[in-house]
Amino acid sequence: MGDPRIESKAFVKIVNDEVDRILDQDRGGGNTLRTRYNTEKAHANRLQFKDILGPSTEPYWWRLFIDPKDWAAALTEYPGDPGSKYDKDSEEKNQPKAYREGLVRGYNKYLIRNELPEPAGLNADGYIQLWVDVRPGLAPGQKPDTVEKLEFREEDLGAVQFGGPEEFPADVYAEEFTIRSKAAPAGVKYRLLQEGSKKDTFCVIYSDTPYLINTQAIGEVLRLGITAVFSNLQNALRAAVTRADQLRAIARAVRDLHVMHAFTNGCGRTNVHTLLPLLLLRYGFGLSLGGEFGGTVSKKAMYMMFNGGYSIEQIAKWLFVVQDFGLKNLAEGKPSCISPP
Repeated sequence: MGDPRIESKAFVKIVNDEVDRILDQDRGGGNTLRTRYNTEKAHANRLQFKDILGPSTEPYWWRLFIDPKDWAAALTEYPGDPGSKYDKDSEEKNQPKAYREGLVRGYNKYLIRNELPEPAGLNADGYIQLWVDVRPGLAPGQKPDTVEKLEFREEDLGAVQFGGPEEFPADVYAEEFTIRSKAAPAGVKYRLLQEGSKKDTFCVIYSDTPYLINTQAIGEVLRLGITAVFSNLQNALRAAVTRADQLRAIARAVRDLHVMHAFTNGCGRTNVHTLLPLLLLRYGFGLSLGGEFGGTVSKKAMYMMFNGGYSIEQIAKWLFVVQDFGLKNLAEGKPSCISPP
């Protein structure tokens, strides 16, 4: 399979072609999902996690936080407890664990009890707390209850390298954030991403290893950038006219945060596996599981979608296609686009 950090242009094209094929399928009378995507009016009719999954469904939650590429291995290696795969793998490698515990705790807090502020109230502090609640952190031999005592450390914020795609779409390079502080009361524009070492950027691509992104913003600048992402999200959701506009706003926020990669670890479970479903449910969309759809797309879709290789429009269309509004598909791992109840 090669380096899993690298997303080839060929793979991006496979996913995009499959999404377009599904959007353009005639569903009777000339109606297509693309028509719905382009014309449905924006609304904020919240869906509850329990409405999607039903009562006593925790045994199925693992499909939301175990990457789709690992579903088959999780079922084969740990048939009685597939959600423990990453914990067991970490244990074997003598690495920190408690992956499942953090995600289950986060789902109960944020998706069941709705303890995250509305998008209008989100800022860096709320985002950091979300990360604290869902990140793994047990050293081998530690008891699970010690996870609750983990606290944010300033050194956890920024200065991290992570795997990016083979090629970035233009709209990643076009992303800018205006941040204001006592040092820059008029506001300074920071770019999300630049090639090579540039001033006033959050992340740069290493020129000698173009698949590695370096988060170079740290501390207060990175905090202000995170808050700017949520400010942009709030403004875009207020201005949304269609459901597609809402998906574009959500896609942009999650992609920006994931490319910004604010933490030394735990960004995937924070951005993709918790914040994304939270925002989708808040605005009445179904859960996006990734995985195979249409029978041809690689199970790496969810794993790769937010690392900077896809444009906002491509992500928004993909989120629309893989919505899941029912327990059956989640339990079987077969996401599909079905009308919400």
